[in-house]
Amino acid sequence: MLRICGQCGADNRVPIKHLADAGKCGACRGPLPPHHAPVAVTELFELDHLIANARVPILVELPPRAGRLAQAAAKLAGRGLAVRVPWSVGMALASRYQLEPQPRYLVFRDGRLTQRHGDHHDPATLRSLSIESA
Repeated sequence: MLRICGQCGADNRVPIKHLADAGKCGACRGPLPPHHAPVAVTELFELDHLIANARVPILVELPPRAGRLAQAAAKLAGRGLAVRVPWSVGMALASRYQLEPQPRYLVFRDGRLTQRHGDHHDPATLRSLSIESA
């Protein structure tokens, strides 16, 4: 995944397992903060790869709503990743895990689904979906 340096604008390729880590820019050696925005995933295989390789919990919103996941991603920076998936990937996840009715949020930890939550969560609650206590 690419992260852009805030100081020099260089693209930095960051492995999935290090997305939640702080690092240094490969060009200017400036600080590269942990990923703090929702990760956009367009295909199910990409999400599977992210879930299998991330070292932090992953919060997936099905389907995405503007603004809510961005707030959670910023608050989870360094402790978790927020992932935005399209409707097709959400439907595939619901089918794979036999989720009836389809929840609003899923939390994956250590490569497996650990939590499902409905639509009643507000942005303040999103960051406390047991990701911080993991």
